[in-house]
Amino acid sequence: MSVTAQDVIDGAADLCNIKQVGEDLDADSYIDCRRRLNNFVKILNNQQLVSAFQAREVWPLVADRGIYTIGPGGDFDTSRPFTLDGAAILQNPTISTAFALTVASPTDGTFTVAGDQTASFTSGTEAVVSGGVNDGNYTVLSSVFGAATVISVVEVVPSATITATTIQAFTSDNSTIEIPRTIYTDDAWQAIQVKSLTNSLATGVYFNASYARDLAVIQLWPIPNIATNALVLYRRNILATFSDLATPSYAVPPGFERVLVYGLAELMLTPYAIKDENVRSDVVRGAAKYLNIVKRTNHVNQMNDMPIDPALTHDRRAQYNIQTSNG
Repeated sequence: MSVTAQDVIDGAADLCNIKQVGEDLDADSYIDCRRRLNNFVKILNNQQLVSAFQAREVWPLVADRGIYTIGPGGDFDTSRPFTLDGAAILQNPTISTAFALTVASPTDGTFTVAGDQTASFTSGTEAVVSGGVNDGNYTVLSSVFGAATVISVVEVVPSATITATTIQAFTSDNSTIEIPRTIYTDDAWQAIQVKSLTNSLATGVYFNASYARDLAVIQLWPIPNIATNALVLYRRNILATFSDLATPSYAVPPGFERVLVYGLAELMLTPYAIKDENVRSDVVRGAAKYLNIVKRTNHVNQMNDMPIDPALTHDRRAQYNIQTSNG
Protein backbone atom coordinates (compact mmCIF):
# COMPACT_ATOMS: atom_id res chain seq x y z
CA MET A 1 0.00 0.00 0.00
CA SER A 2 1.04 3.62 -0.52
CA VAL A 3 0.79 6.45 1.96
CA THR A 4 1.55 10.17 1.94
CA ALA A 5 3.08 12.23 4.71
CA GLN A 6 -0.16 14.21 4.98
CA ASP A 7 -2.14 10.98 5.50
CA VAL A 8 0.09 10.09 8.44
CA ILE A 9 0.23 13.60 9.91
CA ASP A 10 -3.55 14.10 9.69
CA GLY A 11 -4.11 10.72 11.34
CA ALA A 12 -1.69 11.53 14.18
CA ALA A 13 -3.22 14.99 14.68
CA ASP A 14 -6.69 13.42 14.87
CA LEU A 15 -5.49 10.97 17.54
CA CYS A 16 -4.03 13.84 19.58
CA ASN A 17 -7.19 15.96 19.18
CA ILE A 18 -5.09 18.75 17.68
CA LYS A 19 -7.67 19.18 14.93
CA GLN A 20 -11.07 17.90 13.94
CA VAL A 21 -11.43 15.13 11.38
CA GLY A 22 -11.51 16.67 7.90
CA GLU A 23 -9.74 19.87 8.91
CA ASP A 24 -6.18 20.81 7.92
CA LEU A 25 -3.30 21.97 10.09
CA ASP A 26 -1.54 25.24 9.34
CA ALA A 27 1.51 25.17 7.06
CA ASP A 28 4.09 25.51 9.86
CA SER A 29 2.55 22.58 11.74
CA TYR A 30 2.78 20.37 8.66
CA ILE A 31 6.45 21.29 8.25
CA ASP A 32 7.17 20.50 11.88
CA CYS A 33 5.22 17.23 11.82
CA ARG A 34 6.90 16.03 8.64
CA ARG A 35 10.28 16.63 10.27
CA ARG A 36 9.18 14.58 13.30
CA LEU A 37 7.77 11.86 11.04
CA ASN A 38 11.05 11.54 9.13
CA ASN A 39 12.96 11.33 12.41
CA PHE A 40 10.63 8.53 13.48
CA VAL A 41 11.20 6.68 10.18
CA LYS A 42 14.97 6.92 10.73
CA ILE A 43 14.55 5.44 14.21
CA LEU A 44 12.48 2.58 12.78
CA ASN A 45 15.18 1.84 10.21
CA ASN A 46 17.61 1.12 13.04
CA GLN A 47 15.40 -1.79 14.13
CA GLN A 48 15.97 -4.91 12.03
CA LEU A 49 12.57 -6.53 12.61
CA VAL A 50 10.73 -3.49 11.26
CA SER A 51 11.52 -4.62 7.71
CA ALA A 52 10.56 -8.10 6.54
CA PHE A 53 11.92 -7.68 3.03
CA GLN A 54 15.40 -8.60 1.88
CA ALA A 55 16.70 -6.81 -1.20
CA ARG A 56 19.05 -8.39 -3.73
CA GLU A 57 21.10 -5.70 -5.44
CA VAL A 58 23.54 -6.21 -8.33
CA TRP A 59 26.32 -3.68 -8.99
CA PRO A 60 28.94 -3.47 -11.75
CA LEU A 61 32.60 -3.65 -10.77
CA VAL A 62 35.60 -1.71 -12.09
CA ALA A 63 38.90 -3.44 -12.77
CA ASP A 64 41.64 -2.86 -10.18
CA ARG A 65 39.28 -1.13 -7.78
CA GLY A 66 38.48 -2.56 -4.37
CA ILE A 67 36.72 0.27 -2.51
CA TYR A 68 33.18 1.47 -3.28
CA THR A 69 30.83 3.79 -1.43
CA ILE A 70 27.21 2.74 -0.96
CA GLY A 71 24.36 5.13 -0.24
CA PRO A 72 22.54 8.04 -1.89
CA GLY A 73 24.87 9.47 -4.55
CA GLY A 74 27.55 6.85 -3.89
CA ASP A 75 29.26 4.43 -6.27
CA PHE A 76 26.41 2.02 -5.46
CA ASP A 77 23.61 4.58 -5.62
CA THR A 78 20.94 3.21 -3.29
CA SER A 79 19.71 3.65 0.26
CA ARG A 80 22.50 3.29 2.80
CA PRO A 81 22.36 -0.15 4.45
CA PHE A 82 22.95 -0.58 8.17
CA THR A 83 24.50 -4.00 7.64
CA LEU A 84 24.83 -6.70 4.98
CA ASP A 85 23.05 -10.06 5.14
CA GLY A 86 25.04 -11.66 2.34
CA ALA A 87 27.31 -11.05 -0.65
CA ALA A 88 28.30 -12.85 -3.84
CA ILE A 89 30.23 -12.43 -7.08
CA LEU A 90 28.10 -12.73 -10.22
CA GLN A 91 30.24 -14.24 -12.96
CA ASN A 92 29.63 -13.54 -16.65
CA PRO A 93 26.51 -11.34 -16.56
CA THR A 94 25.68 -9.37 -19.68
CA ILE A 95 25.71 -5.71 -18.63
CA SER A 96 23.88 -3.19 -20.81
CA THR A 97 24.66 0.45 -21.30
CA ALA A 98 22.90 2.92 -19.00
CA PHE A 99 19.69 4.19 -20.64
CA ALA A 100 18.17 7.55 -19.67
CA LEU A 101 14.67 7.24 -18.20
CA THR A 102 11.96 9.15 -20.04
CA VAL A 103 9.07 8.18 -17.74
CA ALA A 104 8.65 6.58 -14.31
CA SER A 105 5.13 5.57 -13.23
CA PRO A 106 4.46 4.67 -9.58
CA THR A 107 0.83 3.90 -10.51
CA ASP A 108 1.71 1.35 -13.21
CA GLY A 109 5.00 0.18 -11.69
CA THR A 110 6.91 0.92 -14.88
CA PHE A 111 9.99 2.67 -16.24
CA THR A 112 10.24 3.88 -19.84
CA VAL A 113 13.32 4.42 -22.02
CA ALA A 114 13.57 5.58 -25.61
CA GLY A 115 13.89 3.09 -28.46
CA ASP A 116 13.37 -0.65 -28.83
CA GLN A 117 15.63 -2.20 -26.18
CA THR A 118 14.32 -5.74 -26.67
CA ALA A 119 17.66 -7.39 -26.00
CA SER A 120 18.23 -5.67 -22.66
CA PHE A 121 15.03 -5.79 -20.59
CA THR A 122 13.61 -9.30 -20.85
CA SER A 123 11.57 -10.94 -18.09
CA GLY A 124 13.69 -11.79 -15.05
CA THR A 125 16.42 -9.27 -15.87
CA GLU A 126 18.00 -7.36 -12.98
CA ALA A 127 17.73 -3.60 -13.58
CA VAL A 128 19.66 -0.94 -11.66
CA VAL A 129 18.20 2.58 -11.47
CA SER A 130 20.55 5.36 -10.35
CA GLY A 131 20.79 9.13 -10.26
CA GLY A 132 17.47 10.00 -8.58
CA VAL A 133 14.82 9.17 -5.99
CA ASN A 134 14.08 5.75 -7.54
CA ASP A 135 17.63 4.52 -7.02
CA GLY A 136 17.99 0.81 -6.41
CA ASN A 137 17.66 -2.63 -7.97
CA TYR A 138 14.51 -3.89 -9.68
CA THR A 139 13.41 -7.19 -11.23
CA VAL A 140 11.89 -6.92 -14.71
CA LEU A 141 8.43 -8.53 -14.82
CA SER A 142 7.74 -7.82 -18.49
CA SER A 143 8.46 -5.24 -21.18
CA VAL A 144 6.57 -3.70 -24.09
CA PHE A 145 8.84 -2.78 -26.99
CA GLY A 146 8.37 -0.27 -29.80
CA ALA A 147 9.33 3.35 -30.34
CA ALA A 148 9.90 3.27 -26.58
CA THR A 149 10.47 0.40 -24.16
CA VAL A 150 8.08 0.25 -21.19
CA ILE A 151 9.56 -1.89 -18.41
CA SER A 152 7.23 -3.36 -15.75
CA VAL A 153 9.04 -4.24 -12.52
CA VAL A 154 8.16 -6.46 -9.58
CA GLU A 155 9.10 -3.88 -6.95
CA VAL A 156 7.31 -0.60 -6.15
CA VAL A 157 8.36 2.44 -8.21
CA PRO A 158 8.58 5.16 -5.52
CA SER A 159 8.40 8.35 -7.58
CA ALA A 160 7.58 9.83 -10.99
CA THR A 161 10.64 12.10 -10.77
CA ILE A 162 13.23 11.10 -13.40
CA THR A 163 15.72 13.99 -13.48
CA ALA A 164 19.18 12.67 -14.44
CA THR A 165 18.05 9.10 -13.77
CA THR A 166 19.32 6.08 -15.73
CA ILE A 167 18.50 2.37 -15.83
CA GLN A 168 21.00 -0.40 -16.56
CA ALA A 169 20.26 -4.09 -17.18
CA PHE A 170 22.08 -7.21 -15.96
CA THR A 171 21.10 -10.23 -18.04
CA SER A 172 21.92 -13.77 -16.90
CA ASP A 173 22.08 -17.05 -18.82
CA ASN A 174 23.31 -20.57 -18.12
CA SER A 175 26.91 -19.37 -18.01
CA THR A 176 26.14 -16.83 -15.27
CA ILE A 177 27.08 -18.15 -11.85
CA GLU A 178 26.48 -16.52 -8.47
CA ILE A 179 29.31 -17.43 -6.08
CA PRO A 180 28.66 -16.65 -2.37
CA ARG A 181 31.43 -14.66 -0.71
CA THR A 182 32.42 -14.24 2.92
CA ILE A 183 31.45 -11.06 4.77
CA TYR A 184 34.50 -10.20 6.87
CA THR A 185 34.16 -9.23 10.51
CA ASP A 186 36.20 -6.28 11.79
CA ASP A 187 38.73 -8.71 13.29
CA ALA A 188 39.01 -10.75 10.09
CA TRP A 189 39.56 -7.60 7.99
CA GLN A 190 42.23 -6.34 10.38
CA ALA A 191 43.99 -9.72 10.12
CA ILE A 192 44.46 -9.43 6.35
CA GLN A 193 48.09 -8.37 5.99
CA VAL A 194 48.26 -7.54 2.26
CA LYS A 195 45.09 -5.61 1.54
CA SER A 196 46.30 -4.56 -1.92
CA LEU A 197 46.44 -8.15 -3.20
CA THR A 198 44.71 -8.56 -6.60
CA ASN A 199 42.92 -11.48 -8.24
CA SER A 200 40.22 -12.06 -10.83
CA LEU A 201 37.71 -12.95 -8.08
CA ALA A 202 37.23 -11.38 -4.66
CA THR A 203 36.88 -13.99 -1.92
CA GLY A 204 35.34 -11.68 0.66
CA VAL A 205 33.56 -8.40 1.32
CA TYR A 206 34.14 -5.99 4.20
CA PHE A 207 31.34 -3.59 5.14
CA ASN A 208 32.51 -0.40 6.88
CA ALA A 209 29.49 1.35 8.37
CA SER A 210 30.89 4.84 7.89
CA TYR A 211 28.53 7.81 8.14
CA ALA A 212 30.60 10.26 6.08
CA ARG A 213 28.18 12.02 3.71
CA ASP A 214 25.58 9.34 4.59
CA LEU A 215 27.70 6.76 2.76
CA ALA A 216 28.98 3.40 3.94
CA VAL A 217 32.01 1.69 2.39
CA ILE A 218 32.30 -1.69 0.66
CA GLN A 219 35.81 -3.17 0.35
CA LEU A 220 36.57 -6.26 -1.74
CA TRP A 221 39.49 -8.61 -1.13
CA PRO A 222 41.43 -9.54 -3.12
CA ILE A 223 40.89 -6.53 -5.37
CA PRO A 224 39.30 -7.76 -8.65
CA ASN A 225 41.55 -7.01 -11.62
CA ILE A 226 38.81 -7.58 -14.22
CA ALA A 227 35.51 -5.79 -14.85
CA THR A 228 33.49 -8.64 -16.36
CA ASN A 229 31.82 -9.66 -13.08
CA ALA A 230 29.34 -7.93 -10.79
CA LEU A 231 28.83 -7.74 -7.05
CA VAL A 232 25.61 -9.04 -5.48
CA LEU A 233 24.59 -7.65 -2.09
CA TYR A 234 21.79 -8.90 0.14
CA ARG A 235 20.45 -6.41 2.68
CA ARG A 236 17.28 -5.45 4.50
CA ASN A 237 15.09 -2.91 2.77
CA ILE A 238 14.61 0.32 4.69
CA LEU A 239 11.72 2.76 4.76
CA ALA A 240 12.06 5.96 2.75
CA THR A 241 11.67 9.34 4.43
CA PHE A 242 9.03 11.75 3.13
CA SER A 243 10.31 14.52 0.85
CA ASP A 244 6.97 16.35 0.74
CA LEU A 245 3.40 16.11 2.00
CA ALA A 246 1.53 14.94 -1.06
CA THR A 247 3.61 12.34 -2.93
CA PRO A 248 1.31 9.30 -2.91
CA SER A 249 3.97 6.76 -3.73
CA TYR A 250 5.68 5.82 -0.48
CA ALA A 251 5.07 2.08 -0.26
CA VAL A 252 4.72 0.48 3.16
CA PRO A 253 3.68 -3.07 4.14
CA PRO A 254 -0.06 -3.69 4.74
CA GLY A 255 -1.12 -2.25 8.10
CA PHE A 256 2.12 -0.33 8.55
CA GLU A 257 0.37 3.02 8.26
CA ARG A 258 -0.90 2.49 11.83
CA VAL A 259 2.69 2.19 13.07
CA LEU A 260 3.56 5.53 11.46
CA VAL A 261 0.39 7.28 12.65
CA TYR A 262 0.63 6.16 16.27
CA GLY A 263 4.42 6.57 16.37
CA LEU A 264 4.18 10.15 15.14
CA ALA A 265 1.30 10.87 17.52
CA GLU A 266 3.47 9.70 20.43
CA LEU A 267 6.23 12.10 19.37
CA MET A 268 3.68 14.94 19.24
CA LEU A 269 2.26 14.49 22.74
CA THR A 270 4.77 16.64 24.63
CA PRO A 271 5.68 19.35 22.07
CA TYR A 272 1.99 19.90 21.30
CA ALA A 273 1.09 19.97 25.01
CA ILE A 274 -1.47 17.16 24.99
CA LYS A 275 -2.77 17.07 28.57
CA ASP A 276 -5.68 14.63 28.29
CA GLU A 277 -4.47 11.45 30.03
CA ASN A 278 -6.93 9.29 28.11
CA VAL A 279 -5.53 10.53 24.83
CA ARG A 280 -1.94 10.13 25.99
CA SER A 281 -2.42 6.59 27.27
CA ASP A 282 -4.32 5.54 24.12
CA VAL A 283 -1.55 6.86 21.88
CA VAL A 284 1.27 5.30 23.91
CA ARG A 285 -0.46 1.91 24.05
CA GLY A 286 -1.31 2.04 20.36
CA ALA A 287 2.27 2.94 19.35
CA ALA A 288 3.68 -0.04 21.25
CA LYS A 289 0.89 -2.39 20.12
CA TYR A 290 1.17 -1.81 16.38
CA LEU A 291 4.97 -1.80 16.33
CA ASN A 292 5.02 -5.10 18.26
CA ILE A 293 2.51 -6.64 15.83
CA VAL A 294 4.74 -5.74 12.87
CA LYS A 295 7.88 -7.07 14.57
CA ARG A 296 6.20 -10.35 15.57
CA THR A 297 4.94 -10.88 12.03
CA ASN A 298 8.33 -10.08 10.50
CA HIS A 299 10.10 -12.37 12.96
CA VAL A 300 7.84 -15.27 11.95
CA ASN A 301 8.29 -14.52 8.24
CA GLN A 302 12.09 -14.39 8.33
CA MET A 303 13.39 -17.65 6.88
CA ASN A 304 16.95 -18.53 7.91
CA ASP A 305 18.93 -21.74 7.96
CA MET A 306 19.02 -23.30 11.42
CA PRO A 307 22.54 -23.25 12.89
CA ILE A 308 24.04 -26.60 13.86
CA ASP A 309 26.37 -27.26 16.77
CA PRO A 310 29.85 -27.94 15.30
CA ALA A 311 30.13 -30.96 17.60
CA LEU A 312 27.43 -32.66 15.52
CA THR A 313 29.12 -32.05 12.18
CA HIS A 314 32.79 -32.74 13.00
CA ASP A 315 34.67 -35.90 13.92
CA ARG A 316 33.94 -36.27 17.61
CA ARG A 317 37.34 -37.87 18.14
CA ALA A 318 38.87 -34.48 17.45
CA GLN A 319 36.69 -32.71 20.05
CA TYR A 320 37.42 -32.22 23.75
CA ASN A 321 35.18 -34.37 25.98
CA ILE A 322 34.31 -32.50 29.17
CA GLN A 323 33.18 -35.71 30.86
CA THR A 324 36.38 -37.68 30.32
CA SER A 325 38.86 -34.79 30.03
CA ASN A 326 40.16 -36.36 26.83
CA GLY A 327 40.76 -34.64 23.49
